[in-house]
Amino acid sequence: MDSELVVLVKGKLNITWSDKNTDARVDVVLEDAIPKLCRMVGLRYDYETGTAYDGAGEVFDFGIPSMERWLLLNYCLYEWNHKGDLFWAAYEDDIGSCQQRHDLESTPEEEGTDGPSENV
Repeated sequence: MDSELVVLVKGKLNITWSDKNTDARVDVVLEDAIPKLCRMVGLRYDYETGTAYDGAGEVFDFGIPSMERWLLLNYCLYEWNHKGDLFWAAYEDDIGSCQQRHDLESTPEEEGTDGPSENV
């Protein structure tokens, strides 16, 4: 697991200590949260490599500040507190914004136009 993300999640969870059981639980919450959040926001996730991809097929880095990272940290907080089922309703608008952006990134543009073609 990416140690930078683990530190960010522990910070979000307000965990200032380190012990084997807590660290293992944080790792599991984060490992389970990444593919689930990818599905929610429209990123693709490769289970074999543990890699997320954006709509343009580029590797998505949760270590870089973004709406997706913010959602991931908040989703981990909900999961840590056994309330993951309430996350979607609380963040539906933000999730939808990410979905729209990734849908736009994956839409091929016609050559010679300023954007996607419109069907008339």
